[in-house]
Amino acid sequence: FEIVESVPATVPNGDFELTKPGFVSKAETSKPTLDQMNADKVVGWTMTQSATVDEYDMKVYSGFTTPAFYYGWFFNLTWSEGGNVQLYLSSPGATAETTFTPAAGVWRVSAKSALTFFSLKSSGQSRLGAQVVIGGETVDLGVLTLADMQLQDRVWPKTFEVDGQTEVTLKIVLVDSAGAAGNPHAIVDDVKLVDAASCLSEELIKNGGFEKASDWTFFSDDPDK
Repeated sequence: FEIVESVPATVPNGDFELTKPGFVSKAETSKPTLDQMNADKVVGWTMTQSATVDEYDMKVYSGFTTPAFYYGWFFNLTWSEGGNVQLYLSSPGATAETTFTPAAGVWRVSAKSALTFFSLKSSGQSRLGAQVVIGGETVDLGVLTLADMQLQDRVWPKTFEVDGQTEVTLKIVLVDSAGAAGNPHAIVDDVKLVDAASCLSEELIKNGGFEKASDWTFFSDDPDK
């Protein structure tokens, strides 16, 4: 459990819903291709591809996709909780980026994100990095460790400051992933900026997300149990 107070700011087409002609919402073949992953079909965003081979020996690409794509495998249970178009990152080095001019201030980047697999029986984690390039200088915003399949707002830990006149290039990258067969991947949606001055986060209860098998004691008031 945590308390978060924040003032969001716009990242143009941060929900990826504005698409270009030719955007494919459903795979036309049994295996995805670069075009089918819509790498250049979302307004304002570009992809640096990094292909991987899944547990079924199929080559899979990162890109922008929808719940109807590829028989729904990429979406499992959590993907439908986001928008119609989401970012899918399948292998380390895959990057999505956009360039815009944010308002002056000190900002952090937030996005809905989650871990996902081809197989619900799999386990593991992925690390999702973010950075901004401001006037030729790169600012590392840190890394999110995705270890659950709940698509929810998560905030990168580090801040950046802008003057309101300088263009900023935001990059989101799948740093690495590790797990059993099933190839842990990352999904991303609703990218936005959060005013760092009003973003207060306090962990009131340790391990409130129940991600570790510790910090909690189970009991029953039934004397027979």
